[in-house]
Amino acid sequence: MVVEDSEPAIIQLTDVLAQGYRVQVARNGRQALQRMDEAPPEAVILDLMMLEVDGFQVLQAIRWAE
Repeated sequence: MVVEDSEPAIIQLTDVLAQGYRVQVARNGRQALQRMDEAPPEAVILDLMMLEVDGFQVLQAIRWAE
């Protein structure tokens, strides 16, 4: 899962990763947490500096869920 709020970064990351992986995109931290509840990803590339729910808050939520 790519968690990123910058469209150019999303395009670059998905272009590279889609060559060998199925890529799921979340455009903010809240969306990432919702999607992780539905189907936990095997790996996450996480932007730490996002509005509202930032990457640090997403990491904290993931750690509490373990």
